[in-house]
Amino acid sequence: MRVSVMVLSLLLLISGYVHATQYLIRIDARAGQDLQIVELIDGYALLVANDEMLQEFGEKKTDYVILDENPSDKFYLFVFPLAEDVESIARFGMIIDNYEECVLIATTPDNIRLLNRLQVELEQLTLKPIVRRDLGDLDYYDFDDFPVTRDTLIEQMLNEVDPENITNIVWTLQNMYTRFSMSDSNRITAVNYIDSMLIAYGCDSVYRHSFSSLYGDNVVGIRMGEYYPTTQCYVLIGGHLDDVPDYGYAPGADDNASGVAAMLEAARVVSDYDFERTIRFAAFNAEEQGLIGSDYLAAEASSEGDTIIAALCYDMIGYVTAPLLDTMRLRYTTAVPGCSLFTCDFYQTVADTYTQLKIRPVRYTGTSGSSDHASFWQHGYISTGGIERVLCPGYHTVGDSIGPTGFNNIEFATEVIRTAIAVLATIAVPIDSGTAVSELSTFESSPLFIVRPNPGESFDISFAIDNEFENVDLVVYDCMGRFVQRLVSGRYYRGVYSCRWDGNTTDGSEVTPGVYFLALRSEGRTERRKIILLDWP
Repeated sequence: MRVSVMVLSLLLLISGYVHATQYLIRIDARAGQDLQIVELIDGYALLVANDEMLQEFGEKKTDYVILDENPSDKFYLFVFPLAEDVESIARFGMIIDNYEECVLIATTPDNIRLLNRLQVELEQLTLKPIVRRDLGDLDYYDFDDFPVTRDTLIEQMLNEVDPENITNIVWTLQNMYTRFSMSDSNRITAVNYIDSMLIAYGCDSVYRHSFSSLYGDNVVGIRMGEYYPTTQCYVLIGGHLDDVPDYGYAPGADDNASGVAAMLEAARVVSDYDFERTIRFAAFNAEEQGLIGSDYLAAEASSEGDTIIAALCYDMIGYVTAPLLDTMRLRYTTAVPGCSLFTCDFYQTVADTYTQLKIRPVRYTGTSGSSDHASFWQHGYISTGGIERVLCPGYHTVGDSIGPTGFNNIEFATEVIRTAIAVLATIAVPIDSGTAVSELSTFESSPLFIVRPNPGESFDISFAIDNEFENVDLVVYDCMGRFVQRLVSGRYYRGVYSCRWDGNTTDGSEVTPGVYFLALRSEGRTERRKIILLDWP
């Protein structure tokens, strides 16, 4: 009998634990400083709490509002109404909270396609805790102390920005009929096009970032930095490639072929230059379904420990109307340390130094937002969202094509893109510019650093030391910039040295065939080689 009672008690305890109620609650953001917050918005913090936490809030007299029960079983969207009333949105879900620019609804994934037919923007509330970084984490690039001075190489880049090429990119994307994220023309045609363009524009590696069987892939191109060859510290420029509506013709010229054009034109222009820091070019997918692709990309970067110096995101930069013919809104948040300074000071100063574009900063206090920049905010990264002042009349309709109701002003788009490239290049630092942090030399054909064969199944590497002695470091990275193996590390005297890499990691396991990078650092120079590891026969 005693055993039966103990078993019954244990079962009741387990049952109570399994069925313990959780709540999605809203509290004042100041009261949530030490809690696992899933979203910051309008001075509030959203988090998932249990009965014990609610009891603790009551004891501390912390005000809270229960928005919903058992949130892990639900699907939530922030809906930003641009030209819709709340009643129209309520047809597709239960409104559980209201904010200054949006509403939060409990709905189902099936309703996303129906919501996409409204003039709204969506952001999925994933219930994942946001990432908060201290200012100490940002010392890799101090925007406050970094001087912005005119650089002849950057001016040369801006002179190469081509309005005709920008228009051709928008035309090409528009003429794909649709780029809806679930369509074959997105998954195949658009993704292939962007992939091929990034390869043609000289990226060291291009990969497709698959995150869901429902949607097309993200596409990411990488230009390795000469002084900082790891791709785990980089500046990113991007825009979403998908569009709506989900049926019929969806040209999406302004929203968002224009943002993709900014990214691709930047890749083309910088292709003939070397930079100290690594640059990533990204086309995000499934933005219209709730920032899904960019969220996965930012989450992966955070989990891998990547340092994103800044993520420059562009969404709808091709429509203007008088008198606002030269002004772009630039969204930033005070919730991410350094983001305000980057936007209101650094970005603004670069724009004033190199272009005629006027910047209107738009301040947010949380991590929510209606485009891909918000995905980086939620993972603690500095990010900005560039967008036109007035949205095009053809927004989310067949009217969003090149013309009066969609992409209507190539001059404005060109000036936005010139500014984006100036910011990108200033951060990445072109080699031999006046603001370079060190004297660098690269010897692509130098006898001081030789790799043979290439491509190969293994590689014989030789390097020379000219000085009496130098500290030398030789590291292998994969195409994603992840550490593979350190081949050489130490103090070497004048002479010629050699080593070998057989395609193994530090622990001796074999790596997969593909593109890798050798980075040789010694006093006074940094050199790198791209190598191709072949499969064994």
